[in-house]
Amino acid sequence: MTGVAALMEERNALLSDLSPAAVHIARNYTTPCDTVTLLRALKDVEQMVAPTICWLYRPIGSNRLVEYTTWSDVYRCPACNRSFSYWAAVHQAATDGDRVTCPGCGQRHRKFELEWVGDEPVQSHTSAGSNRIDSHKPTREELALIELASLSPIPYWVPQVGFEEDREMWRASHRAMGIVDVA
Repeated sequence: MTGVAALMEERNALLSDLSPAAVHIARNYTTPCDTVTLLRALKDVEQMVAPTICWLYRPIGSNRLVEYTTWSDVYRCPACNRSFSYWAAVHQAATDGDRVTCPGCGQRHRKFELEWVGDEPVQSHTSAGSNRIDSHKPTREELALIELASLSPIPYWVPQVGFEEDREMWRASHRAMGIVDVA
C-alpha cells in the first residue's frame, strides 16, 4: 500500500519484501496495465469458466446463481446424544454467554464440550445476474447441487500437503473434522 500511496502522490517508492507473495502483490498493484487488453482477457476467462460455473452454482431448473452458501457446524450433545445445528441453536436464542443450549434436552454446554459430527448448509444466497442477493433456506434443488458437486471428482490437480499440528494455521478442531491435508 506504500507503493499505491506513492503513485497517488505522483512520487516514486522502492518496494521490497521477504515474502514472494507480497512482492507479487505489490508489483501488480503498482504496475500500470492496458485496460482494454485486461478487459478482453477477463472476457476470455469468463467464457472459458462459464460452463463450470453454471454446473457448480446454478441449480437445475433455476435461473438463479448461488453466490455463496452459509454452513453450520453440527454437534452432538454429550447429555442426550442428539445432534443439532449450531446455527439453529444460536438463532433460536439458545445461547447464554459462552454456552449453547441443546434443543433436545435443554442442557447448556460450552462449545468445546460438544462433539463435532459434521456440517450442513443452512442458508443460500442467490442472485439472478444482478447485485441483489436473496437469502433463504437452501432449496431442494440447491441441496441436490451441493450433493452432486461433493460426489464429483475434482478434475484438476490439488496439493496434498499434510496439515500437521506444527502448521501455523492448525487448530485442534481440525483433527475432529478430519482435516489432514491442505486439499
